[in-house]
Amino acid sequence: MATRIVKWNLKRYPTGVFFLFGAGRLALVRSQPARAIEFHTRAMAAQTQYRNLHHVSYWEMAIANLALADVRSSAECWKVLEQEATWSKSIYSYGRAVCLLASLEDGESKEGDGDKEKREEALRLMKLVPTLRQKIAGKSIPLEKFVARKARKCIAQKGRLLLPALELSVVFLGIAHAPRRIVEERMLPQVRSALVELKEGAQGYWDDLALARYLEGLCLRYIAFPDPDVVLDPAEVPALSRDEAAQGAKACFEAVFKDSEKIELDHHIVYHAHYELGRLLVCLGDEAEVRRHLELVLSGRYLEVGPSGRKGRYSMENALHMRANAAVEALHQKRL
Repeated sequence: MATRIVKWNLKRYPTGVFFLFGAGRLALVRSQPARAIEFHTRAMAAQTQYRNLHHVSYWEMAIANLALADVRSSAECWKVLEQEATWSKSIYSYGRAVCLLASLEDGESKEGDGDKEKREEALRLMKLVPTLRQKIAGKSIPLEKFVARKARKCIAQKGRLLLPALELSVVFLGIAHAPRRIVEERMLPQVRSALVELKEGAQGYWDDLALARYLEGLCLRYIAFPDPDVVLDPAEVPALSRDEAAQGAKACFEAVFKDSEKIELDHHIVYHAHYELGRLLVCLGDEAEVRRHLELVLSGRYLEVGPSGRKGRYSMENALHMRANAAVEALHQKRL
């Protein structure tokens, strides 16, 4: 229905900004981020009177570029938002900072590219992120709390975060909307390379290991079972078989649970891993286990208590509960 509405209106109003927004969002949902960027570029060219509407396109393009694993282009979009937009300076600054850090590790940096300046700018932005948080009706914005925690962790670790751009892509569902080829050829190798480089005993080792295993599981899950709305290239054949990727994803999520009590700060990974394993098991047809993992997320029980003796809430808890409740309802209605 949405596709028909957008197509009908774009045919009659080819420069209609809001219809171009809709076309861009549909393209991203279908794992066509390059097309999404084209639509948003057209939307910005269609009008110059309302700069705020350009900011909508820059936000969408920042996420689309993350879905393409193009951190340099994403950083440029975050830069515009950081300088001009006002909805959340904290998130914009963090987005630009992690993309700058990731660009130093993407293997495409050349000598003289200004790596030192990029690192200094990223650290400057990280220090600003916690100070830029705001409240709405006296309540903090959960996503701002999350990026502020990650920024403080980055400073504490002397400018080091593990796969920060890919993690941010997961938060914005960028990995879910990434072309399968990008997941298999760009994202998964990045994660596995990071796993090889992890050193046991280093600061934040268990948190980094859990994050890397979680990201590896997500990559394998989307290789095995892309979302239903994704438009796949019929000529594209993954190197991994569906069964191999699915079993690999399951093993990764279970590895997160195994060492969960050793996590010091990033406890949210455990809960998100239970949710994602539940989503994977839906595709594998194991309804009983799906319910078990989703109910664990919704139970309010502490699924881990690490060295910190944590007894509080975890990052993005409400958002995860909304997704888990929606999944349970869809399961009841046989829509999953």
